[in-house]
Amino acid sequence: LVTVPVANEKADLSRYRDAGTEVFEICNDVADICERTSIDEAYLDITESARKLLSNTKEYERRMRTSGVLDSVQSRLAEMENDGMDY
Repeated sequence: LVTVPVANEKADLSRYRDAGTEVFEICNDVADICERTSIDEAYLDITESARKLLSNTKEYERRMRTSGVLDSVQSRLAEMENDGMDY
């Protein structure tokens, strides 16, 4: 049985809230805008970061290759081509 700490006869979310604050501090560092919408949700505007990354093609390809995304996309495009699909 898992239990959470209790304060004032309710679940004590202070540890969760503190951890969320740390996460949002990191989000603020990497995003141009970080709009917190709840205790554990936010909208991030990474438009400029994405533009900067995409403008440097070699860095973009390196990151895509490192993450495995590029191989996955290329594989899917090859499948679509073999199936006669246009993309």
